[in-house]
Amino acid sequence: MFLKIHKKKTEKIAQIQNKTPFKELQDLEKNKYDHIYEKWSYFYFPISFLIFFRNIISRYSIRRGESLLDIGCGEGYFSNILSKLGLEVTGVDISKTGINIAKKRYGDKITWIIGDALELKFQEKFDIILCAGFSPFSLISDLSSSKAKSIRDKLFSYLKKGGLFIFYYPSDLSSRRSEDGWMNFSINQIREYFLSLPNTANNNLYLFYPPMHLLLGRYALSRIVTNYLKKNKIIRYIRPVIILIILKNDKY
Repeated sequence: MFLKIHKKKTEKIAQIQNKTPFKELQDLEKNKYDHIYEKWSYFYFPISFLIFFRNIISRYSIRRGESLLDIGCGEGYFSNILSKLGLEVTGVDISKTGINIAKKRYGDKITWIIGDALELKFQEKFDIILCAGFSPFSLISDLSSSKAKSIRDKLFSYLKKGGLFIFYYPSDLSSRRSEDGWMNFSINQIREYFLSLPNTANNNLYLFYPPMHLLLGRYALSRIVTNYLKKNKIIRYIRPVIILIILKNDKY
């Protein structure tokens, strides 16, 4: 009975989102996150994420001083970690409240930008793009749509040729919306959206939970862990996993 009620709620949410213009949904998201950041901060796993990003830097031979654009940086948590690890970080978010908190917490060692990440113009491109939980993806139900493709292409346009694109997205892999409106894309949807891109190399897709990095270190990103989480629906129902895709851009 509970699952039937939950399914009806999520279907109704999906219908409302599908009928609402994208720009209007963006404005609603901005207001939502402004409100969230005014009330509380998201809970993170500081040591886990430090290990996670160290592993990424080591695995993909990222050098100190390389430029990174943190898309949808929120309160700047990931931006700060990556800056401490030696990268030249620019954090952008549409929420003025989120950026103001980031500035207050982490100072001006990071370049902070308030604005729509899909409308930016930069004089130079970046070595790395981090796209972690970027909410405009969740405003779209169909990743094969022209709007979804335009978002992907816009983000890739900020990346240098040979640069690294890191996509980090929470999902229970159900292909349905949660009651809070978040779109839970499946592995196949994400794979088709990104890994089918021409002119990309070193394409990797993983599933993980952040605390796993404390226990498993670099082995948290592995085929064994990914396959285990892909098969275990009960665990994913309790807490969404993180879908991680890393691509090397050979197009722009």
